[in-house]
Amino acid sequence: MIDRSDGRAPQADAAPGPSPLLYRYWRPPCGVRLAGAETSGWSVLLMPEVGPNATQAHAALEKLLAACRSAGLTASAPRAIDYGEQAVISDGADAMTVNVYGGKGGVRIVLAGKQGTPLAGRVARLIGEQEPALAAAKRPPAALTFPPPPWIGSDESGKGDYFGPLVAAAVYVAAGAEAALRRAGVRDSKLLDDAAARRTAAEVRRLCAGRFAEVVVTPAEYNRRYAALRANRENLNHLLAACHAEALAALLADPRLPVEPPPTVIADQFADERHVRERLQTALAQRGRPLPALIQTPRAEANVAVAAASILARDRFLAWLDEAGRRLSVALPKGGSKPSIITAARQLLARGGEPALAEVAKLHFATTRQVYATTGRGD
Repeated sequence: MIDRSDGRAPQADAAPGPSPLLYRYWRPPCGVRLAGAETSGWSVLLMPEVGPNATQAHAALEKLLAACRSAGLTASAPRAIDYGEQAVISDGADAMTVNVYGGKGGVRIVLAGKQGTPLAGRVARLIGEQEPALAAAKRPPAALTFPPPPWIGSDESGKGDYFGPLVAAAVYVAAGAEAALRRAGVRDSKLLDDAAARRTAAEVRRLCAGRFAEVVVTPAEYNRRYAALRANRENLNHLLAACHAEALAALLADPRLPVEPPPTVIADQFADERHVRERLQTALAQRGRPLPALIQTPRAEANVAVAAASILARDRFLAWLDEAGRRLSVALPKGGSKPSIITAARQLLARGGEPALAEVAKLHFATTRQVYATTGRGD
């Protein structure tokens, strides 16, 4: 979202639950164009990403702040940060910052500030009183269990990489097909190197022929869709949910897919599960199909269908990155902000300006700031 910068953040509508969003601004170098708009005198509006346990994190921070106030301490109102919330606690002499994160692993509290002070000791003790409940919330189940097959699993690749597309894949696994997929090496793609992932992807496509779908959001399309989401005060989780829903809906609507028994859809829980559920329901309704049973859980890659989807998504991401690198004669490294990524981005920028970079990179990454900071084109 592009908004005129006057040094003040726009007001967010008051709502129950987590506190209003904290707005952060980045002013690009003069003359740099983003989303087709001349940005001289403008700023890009960035909003915090939301973790899957945001509601629990908010509740934990509110409980801690209430305990601090009851103990005679001063506590600020919470403000949103990436994947959590933040508040400042003071005893009049010192101040401590408390960050509470609601990521996949549960709720995590981080205390920052001068250690060894009376305030640090008091706040640490109050946090300690919450630890048993937090530890119980973090404790994973002994083993994930899923309903009997058939399953449709979905996963994505490329969301943390500066270069390359965002890819979502969905795979249908029939009863009796799991053993063959496991023998072919199917497991969470993060446990495989690139070569193994690509070999295994070929086996998944052979074993699940006609029973998978892939959605490739190129960087150019990604940048357009991300800007539209920000304009609607949404974030990356909404784009991820849309991609999962597109892949799942395409597969579920395929007439070649068996109707009986109905499959259970399984996806990794990366945010509020309503994001995927509502988008999938809408996409299927447009195709005249009902919403199937849907399970969203952390560590969903334990299911073979989700693992197979993760491998297909990663293979498609790697193939796109390789092809683009050959076409441009510039190696496009994986990752978010390694020096080699900055170097490659500067080469593309020097060659074709920001439009060339936008064709292969996700411009909202902080990496873009690093790239421009080294070009001598700053304010």
